[in-house]
Amino acid sequence: MTPYETYQDDELLLLLKEDNDAAFTEIYRRYWDRLFVVAMHRLGDMEEVRELVQDIFCNLWKKRSSLHLDHSLHTYLSVAVKYEVLNRLARRNRQLRYRKHVSLHWREDGLDTENQLS
Repeated sequence: MTPYETYQDDELLLLLKEDNDAAFTEIYRRYWDRLFVVAMHRLGDMEEVRELVQDIFCNLWKKRSSLHLDHSLHTYLSVAVKYEVLNRLARRNRQLRYRKHVSLHWREDGLDTENQLS
């Protein structure tokens, strides 16, 4: 057992702001599975969910020195997952609409070209 396992989240955050790699590792170890399960329940794509969770932790590391939380770390990470899932679902929806649009217009254009050649 590492000493970081006994630290509270707020103590880990203070250490994280001081660029403490071990504190980040403990936060990662403590929350990765939880975030993965929540995102997997919503998205259902294991690779996309892994990428999403990794992105959240990368952003946490990037923002570590300027991070100011009004609520708990757990709340911060939960909200981060929620919004990232919503962003990815919106992106999927936009891509689906675009594909439908392109598919419909491609067929229409294809028929017009065939008719013009006849």
